[in-house]
Amino acid sequence: MNELNNNQVPPSLSPALRTLYLSLTNQERQQFNKVFMFLWDYVCPLKSFINNGGLLHSYYIIDLLRSRYKLSTNQLSALTYLYQITRKGADIVHSQLVYNGLLLADARQSVKFSTLGQLRKKNLIKRLYYDPAQPYLRRFRSSHPEFIQLLPSGVTIIHDIEKETYRLLRYSSLDDLTGVNKKGQPNG
Repeated sequence: MNELNNNQVPPSLSPALRTLYLSLTNQERQQFNKVFMFLWDYVCPLKSFINNGGLLHSYYIIDLLRSRYKLSTNQLSALTYLYQITRKGADIVHSQLVYNGLLLADARQSVKFSTLGQLRKKNLIKRLYYDPAQPYLRRFRSSHPEFIQLLPSGVTIIHDIEKETYRLLRYSSLDDLTGVNKKGQPNG
């Protein structure tokens, strides 16, 4: 994506929307970016987001769950990124979308390739030589496995982590409120 005003980058777009976005002129992209950011700020204002805990509020829980599933931070990052850009595993994406996207932004291509290989070995993703949605078109076939499919096992891990994060946050908030599990304080 082109640089946005104030160096803000919106969340990743779906493959279909990204294709449309890339077909826009620079001026149209800038206009799209402004509208997208306005809508994002309206739906989820920063003040409300921070006051409700935000994403970082639950990072320690997510990191705990990541270790339970024996995933490295890179693997969880790749898995959640694939979950988003494949529309929860519904789509198959070209690997260039992953390598050129926001996945492990500071990492070398070899790290991204290695991380995807590890997810493949854990049977969370599958690499394909063609896009099953376009099986007969030559341009959607390759001599290398360039397409990535998020398998149901990968989707299940993301769902499980989300559910468990919610559950743990809910109970830890209740514990904070009632004084349970606090040293030096009476139990409710």
